[in-house]
Amino acid sequence: MKKRACTQAEAGVHPAFRLKDRTSALYRASHGLLRSQTMFTVFLRLKAALTVAALAAMLAPPLAQASDRDQERARQAVQAGQVMPLPAVLDKLATTHPGQVLEVELEREDGAWYYEIKLLQADGQLLKLELDARTAEVLRSRIRR
Repeated sequence: MKKRACTQAEAGVHPAFRLKDRTSALYRASHGLLRSQTMFTVFLRLKAALTVAALAAMLAPPLAQASDRDQERARQAVQAGQVMPLPAVLDKLATTHPGQVLEVELEREDGAWYYEIKLLQADGQLLKLELDARTAEVLRSRIRR
């Protein structure tokens, strides 16, 4: 007598392990996993963005206060005669180093005040100057091309 091949259903295979059901179950499981991974990724990105925004909000007032303190220190140095006023420095500088002023910083190092000024010259070169803030004398100059 010949044995006949039996189907999976006849062999007593659990429905979850039948070939047709197994592929659809795997699809459903992987689809759910992908969806949860996507949600998790979105959650992490949102959390990171909110953290950055919170840090920016916390740091903004101290930075603004530092700027106000720096401006007040500069004003006091000008009034005390330790620093030449910026318009006078720029007028004196324009005669020796013509160009468009891009940036000015007033710094204090080892008790001495100095200006750092970046100029764009007519030939397109960037000139960075360090000046004694009391006399407007050029202490150092560098050209960046």
